[in-house]
Amino acid sequence: MRLTAARMFLKMTLGAALLAAAATAFGAAPAGAVVRNVEYSGTADTLDVRIDATGPARVFHFELENPRRLVLDFENMPNSID
Repeated sequence: MRLTAARMFLKMTLGAALLAAAATAFGAAPAGAVVRNVEYSGTADTLDVRIDATGPARVFHFELENPRRLVLDFENMPNSID
């Protein structure tokens, strides 16, 4: 179980880094852009997350401990999910 959690965290970290790199290429989020949907799926060894927004996003990521988790910060982009 511990190895599976480590693999999942690694995939999330790598995925977030790629997302952040791609999003940063677009620059800061324009005024009025919002997060409109978040979907996730996975298996025992993977986790896939899709985040839809109405415009380009500038994303920063970092880790927190106790419990260990990954944080994605969408700069100046409010959440419009109900």
